[in-house]
Amino acid sequence: MSDFIKIHKKNYKINGINDPNNSNEENIKLLNENLISKLKIIKSSTLYKEIFITLKEIKFIKIRCLALGSPSQDQPSLYQLALLILLVEEFNLHSENISLYDPIFNELDLKLLTINYRYRVEKNYDQIFDQDEILYFLPHAPLNLTNEIIDLESPKLLLANNIITHTDRLTNLELFEKYPTISKIINYINNLDQSDKLTSGNLDGFQKVINNNSKRKLQRKNKYNANNVKTIDYSQIVTYFEKVELKSFKHLEEGPWLNSFSDIAFHRLI
Repeated sequence: MSDFIKIHKKNYKINGINDPNNSNEENIKLLNENLISKLKIIKSSTLYKEIFITLKEIKFIKIRCLALGSPSQDQPSLYQLALLILLVEEFNLHSENISLYDPIFNELDLKLLTINYRYRVEKNYDQIFDQDEILYFLPHAPLNLTNEIIDLESPKLLLANNIITHTDRLTNLELFEKYPTISKIINYINNLDQSDKLTSGNLDGFQKVINNNSKRKLQRKNKYNANNVKTIDYSQIVTYFEKVELKSFKHLEEGPWLNSFSDIAFHRLI
């Protein structure tokens, strides 16, 4: 797997940590204190309850987390780590079954993850379990990384950016040329009944929800695609799935966690 493209975003520093590259005991203590406060906030939230309700029907025993960011340098990353920790605890997962990687991790991050929580930090993922048993957590992963992970690791369960809203700025042809596997996912979703795509109708317990802004963007995108017709042969894209289910949590994304969970959704590739 290639190193991730680092996205420059507004920096929300961790309280009290002036030098996150210093992994001394004082910084570890400060980082833990900040993390504990985030755990309390997330655990009491409706967002967490909805995510838990959705995932409790899924029989996963491992989590692979990519594109977390640096928990010691960025508040949203620390909130995202708090969600990961709560899921591990809630579903009684073994720490050795939790795998993370982000090239931005520093020594303080590594100490927290590998010593305090005994998680594995590894760039190359050795999959010894069925993909139905692995939840991929990709908070704010860029499209190129998401496409690469799907191609290389064949995940079936993803807690990640909503694949619809995350791609609505691109035409179908642009998606096909830049992110072919993602484009096929979008094509599967577009081929659902309209009532399933644009309302809160249920399909196997999953809501196909697009908010009003996304509806308008989708309508403009479809109009553009119709006016710029070029046949796309999706059969060229060989994939391991034939169906996509989506559960959006967008209506619950706002909270004290800043932009940590914007457009978060659960995807199941079947």
